[in-house]
Amino acid sequence: CFVLGIAHPQMCLWLSMGTGKSLLALELLRYWFDVKKIKRAIIFVTSDKAYPSWERQFREFDIDIPRVSLDGSSADKWRALRELDAGVVVVHYPGAVAMVSRRVRAKGKFKWVLDDDKVAELSEWADAIVMDESTRAGSHASLTFKMMDALRPRASVRYALSGRPHGRDPTMLWPQLKLIDDGETLGETLGLFRA
Repeated sequence: CFVLGIAHPQMCLWLSMGTGKSLLALELLRYWFDVKKIKRAIIFVTSDKAYPSWERQFREFDIDIPRVSLDGSSADKWRALRELDAGVVVVHYPGAVAMVSRRVRAKGKFKWVLDDDKVAELSEWADAIVMDESTRAGSHASLTFKMMDALRPRASVRYALSGRPHGRDPTMLWPQLKLIDDGETLGETLGLFRA
């Protein structure tokens, strides 16, 4: 899988639980840092409960890349992000969405939308993207998918990790693959995939 990840820097690494997906992603990132293809990377995780696990992997396998786990309020996350010049940022999907969205009133109701300026600032960190449990971006209508889709063009290295990328409905595959390979595998639109 490491060789495949080097040969194909946009790849879904959908491997069984316990096979070392996190370590594989970190080793691939270290490779891209070493060959100077990337300067910054974002690892998206399911929740802040995943931070200790990723931190332990960094230490245990001596992945010596500067890093920060974004925690606290959105203002705290932006402050921590701006203090790190280069390296790896670990952030959970809901926290990242909160960082780059704002609430607007539309037709008498409030809804959340992406803030283009904040997305642009976060995208400066997206030389590489790792989506742990990529099913979190498995709905094309979600803000998570829209945020990841906005970050995608900047990221020359993109990996999706999941032990099980979909349940009974395979529709979840399209958004995940679209984020990784720009529609090369399953088509550029969801309609084409469904057809």
